[in-house]
Amino acid sequence: MHNLGTSCIVLIFALTIGAGFPNTALGGMNDPNQFIVKDGRLPTVEEVLQKHGVQLTVPALVEALKSTDPQVRSAAAAKLELDHVGEAIPAIQEALRSEQIPMIRVSLASSLARFGEAEGFDSLIDVCINPDMPPYLKAISTRLMLDLKREDNSCRDALIEALQSGEGGSDFLREAVKLLLKFHDLSPEQSQEIFQSVARALSSPESSPSMRLAASMVIGMIGKSAAIPYLQSAVNREEDSNIRSAMQEALSRLQSEEKR
Repeated sequence: MHNLGTSCIVLIFALTIGAGFPNTALGGMNDPNQFIVKDGRLPTVEEVLQKHGVQLTVPALVEALKSTDPQVRSAAAAKLELDHVGEAIPAIQEALRSEQIPMIRVSLASSLARFGEAEGFDSLIDVCINPDMPPYLKAISTRLMLDLKREDNSCRDALIEALQSGEGGSDFLREAVKLLLKFHDLSPEQSQEIFQSVARALSSPESSPSMRLAASMVIGMIGKSAAIPYLQSAVNREEDSNIRSAMQEALSRLQSEEKR
């Protein structure tokens, strides 16, 4: 039995539930407990399907791509991809073309991309360049692309733009920075834009506590010693003791690295 960690579905569940992105992105499936099995772990793809009465045969899985339940559509495509059922590619393509829920479109596109299908990659890129798509979906699409060794400049630029605009919240900020640092072709100017976006989130009076905390966690990843004065100022301003402690820890770590 395959674990969720080996398929696109884990990114959708984990990034929307575990990382705090909006659960409503799953098309109304906004109870995270429904995805947890009795031992506290996320279910496997097979368990998701069996919970909904879907047999694990190829014909049943292909039929499940037409289910009215978006979770079933996503899991069926993931299972077909995990089992390398190449003859199911046209059915997944058809499901993707008719899918209306953005998050499930991302899931179906990921399954196609893992088959090596250009339509899957193109659909993920479309999410990145679509101005109507929320930042967290752009981050998920970018993560899926990077997992498949595709560094797409459109997705890179979309994440930088969202960071600069301050969109997406604290979870997006952390995820976007981690993803952007995986790109091998970041220019010095782009690196500086990312750093300044995080620095603003760290120091802006309008930043929420969670945003300040997220910024303190990632600013050193980008700027190393350049982040020290920003963190020092943030520590001096911070009134929340828990956040100040986290900032101080990040500052001390950078100061120690600089001494070495």
